[in-house]
This record gives sequence, C-alpha cells and structure tokens, in this order.
Amino acid sequence: MRPYGLPLEILVPDTARVIRKEYDIMNDITVRSGAEFNIQIFQSEATHSDARAIKAEQLESIWQDPNFIELALDEPQGFIFKKYGSEKGEDFD
Repeated sequence: MRPYGLPLEILVPDTARVIRKEYDIMNDITVRSGAEFNIQIFQSEATHSDARAIKAEQLESIWQDPNFIELALDEPQGFIFKKYGSEKGEDFD
C-alpha cells in the first residue's frame, strides 16, 4: 500500500483494484476484487500524539455506528472491525 501513501502491506487477490479518493480531511483507499473482497481504509492526520487516546476515540465512534458488528482484531496500535454496509464487510483503524 506504500504507492498509495500507507505504510502497510496486505495480501489481496491478483484481480484487486485500488481506488484512492482524497478529501479535505482524509484519504479513502478502497481495495476491491469482485463481490467477496472489499477493504476500505481511511487515512487522516492525528489530532494529537497520544496513540491510546486516538484509538479510544475511534473505538467509541465505531461502537456508536448502527452498522457495527464486532471487533475482528484488537491490537495496541489499531483494530479491524466488521460492519454491515451495502454488504457485510470489515473495516479497520
């Protein structure tokens, strides 16, 4: 994902397409391959340098989302969560 400005690597199907949209306050990077594979990543500047507090704020935000299903992975530096949308999917921060 480095060509798209993200310091991370993910395994995706060979047929995956990456779409990057830039907004005033964030970037939206979507990786799709057919109907079964869809990852959406939001990137923005941190509001402060306390990583724990930022993560707590983001968790509070997703818990209030009516489409939130569950945390799929929770680590000190971030998390991945599942939510309902136009189709069931996962999201992470």
